[in-house]
Amino acid sequence: MSAETNPEAESGYGSGHINPMKAINPGLIYDAGEEDHVKFLCGLGYSRKQQRLVTGDDSSCSEVTKEAVWNLNYPSLGLSARSCHSITHVVHRIVTKFGCQSAQAPARS
Repeated sequence: MSAETNPEAESGYGSGHINPMKAINPGLIYDAGEEDHVKFLCGLGYSRKQQRLVTGDDSSCSEVTKEAVWNLNYPSLGLSARSCHSITHVVHRIVTKFGCQSAQAPARS
């Protein structure tokens, strides 16, 4: 993801282009709540002080609340790999379809 070795690196991460008109009919929704994000921060190794800066509460991380970064139910993925090593990992996401019926759906009378 280095711009020095890959000029398009800026496009290789993030949540994508925002189109406000698509909010009317978003399609698929990734249901990730506050608890999911706290587990994500704990999995990243955030200290209690750092977590408080993000969440505003004084909860602490335990082994139960730690979650691997790739398990956050979010459209982007987070994996780490050593240089010049390939990795294979399966990630799971849960989505909810929201909005209008597909154009392929039969009309109802």
